[in-house]
Amino acid sequence: MKKVIILAVMLLVAMVSGNSYAQTAKALTPSIGGKTTGSSITKAASVAAGKIALNVTDKKVSFFMMAYKNKLQNVELISNSENLTTEMKNAINAMATGTVVTFAKIACKPVSNANAAPERVGEFTITIQ
Repeated sequence: MKKVIILAVMLLVAMVSGNSYAQTAKALTPSIGGKTTGSSITKAASVAAGKIALNVTDKKVSFFMMAYKNKLQNVELISNSENLTTEMKNAINAMATGTVVTFAKIACKPVSNANAAPERVGEFTITIQ
């Protein structure tokens, strides 16, 4: 009987430990030049960063959309990698101070498996200084 109780306690501890680990797993947080949502960043710093980074090293961005509003219209630009495209860099350099830029539809894949299905990451917004 003691062995059964000990085994049951060990199983319970193992299950609780596994559940605790899953709850404390890091959420994926995207950034550009170290700036996350709600931050301000200079044009030069965002262009120099040149890519959307994640707060983990085992995954990298595989797709994202950059959206902003200029004087005439809403603009959406697409990148099929973690890197800002030349068009995105040119757009950032032409932006007025105070322009709000949203990075959305961000997807990532494991660094070790480029053929894996993409995983969605939350969007973030920065303001150009």
